[in-house]
Amino acid sequence: MMRSKIVDRGFGYSSTHRVTRDLTAAAVAAACLSVCLVVSLAILSIRFVSTIA
Repeated sequence: MMRSKIVDRGFGYSSTHRVTRDLTAAAVAAACLSVCLVVSLAILSIRFVSTIA
């Protein structure tokens, strides 16, 4: 009886921790993607301006 309660508690904590970890990983991935997009756009715009000038 006591062991099952501990297992349930551990499972609840691990599932909550897993969800927060997944959300953190998704946020980090989104941040990396946005940074990559901004950098690539900046490089393209610099090249475009340099070709015009």
